[in-house]
Amino acid sequence: MAKFRRSIMWGALVLITLLILFSIYGAFIGADRAQLFFNTLPLTAYWITFILLLGVGIGLFRRLLRFPGLLLIHLGCIFILIGAMWGSEGGHQLQKKLLGTDKIQTGNLVIYEGMSEERVLRKGVNVNFGKKDGTVVLYEGDGPPYSFLKDGDERIFLLPFKIKLKDFRMDYYSSPRLLVKTMDGRELVLKSINVGEKHDLGNHTWIKILKVYKNFKVREIDGKYEAYDQDEFGSNPAVRILIRHADGTEEEQFAFANFSGHMEKTSSLFVQYRDGGMVRDYFSDVQVIDDGKVVLKKTIQVNDPLYYGGYHFYQSSYDTQRGYYTVLSMTSDSGLYLVYSGYLLLLSGIVWQMWLTSLFRRRNMEITKEGGRLGA
Repeated sequence: MAKFRRSIMWGALVLITLLILFSIYGAFIGADRAQLFFNTLPLTAYWITFILLLGVGIGLFRRLLRFPGLLLIHLGCIFILIGAMWGSEGGHQLQKKLLGTDKIQTGNLVIYEGMSEERVLRKGVNVNFGKKDGTVVLYEGDGPPYSFLKDGDERIFLLPFKIKLKDFRMDYYSSPRLLVKTMDGRELVLKSINVGEKHDLGNHTWIKILKVYKNFKVREIDGKYEAYDQDEFGSNPAVRILIRHADGTEEEQFAFANFSGHMEKTSSLFVQYRDGGMVRDYFSDVQVIDDGKVVLKKTIQVNDPLYYGGYHFYQSSYDTQRGYYTVLSMTSDSGLYLVYSGYLLLLSGIVWQMWLTSLFRRRNMEITKEGGRLGA
């Protein structure tokens, strides 16, 4: 028996080591490839083996019952693994076979303003869409003849309810501005962006506006690169500024409105450019129609999703030209609450093991000492 218990313990340690290696590998290959990797058949066998070893370990090592913190940690890991597997693509297929529950793991809905939609494009499906004769059509091809997708197409999933887009609206920045963050934690908003203007930031530091670009471009002249403002073919708002630091040094840099990743960072300032008319946020006012009745109304915006029918609907994209439609990404909640419960158990076990155990031990020692004094 002792030998079997040691085998279980070493097996669990090996699987934990593999989990660390798999996680590192998944971080390097990207989210989409990592999801495919973790859902392969060998990895599925790995997850099942891991769950079984943890469960057998709880039954074999009865001392865990005397250490609630460790027991909670083990149970938390089991709940997280089971929840993750139940919410995977394979888990959804298993639910359909065992329970008859027909759900989709994730997908996208395209909804035009004033229209309702129940068709979900499965993850990874890229097709064109548009309005024709008052309905939304999904099709392939860049020119006629088009190949239209029908409701029975395997790339489409039909929800048991509809989502209607009552109104789509966007919130804009009112005017151009520079957002300046200093190393000491101050955040300044410079609302006046005029060429030649100088803004005092305090601490003997200032910013001067050198040039404002509507469509920033770079060209090479005699082996040197030069920034210029192109009058047509696109929009790339930017501003060129001169920064004078407290030590008297000066430097020039560019801040871009469309490409935040290209904003430069100095040793003392971080500058962002917000062009007038840029979209600050966007909202989808929707209704959920189930069995012909409006059962729920919700304004969806970034980080504020709609939840209904076992799905979360997130604001994903929209019609950037005219604002006629919105794109909602949809994620199933299958296994989600098991994962949440697992993390709660895991956190509770860590708190119990790291802090409460020592508090209980100290309290018991004080009671023992107090009892000894009273007995004396």
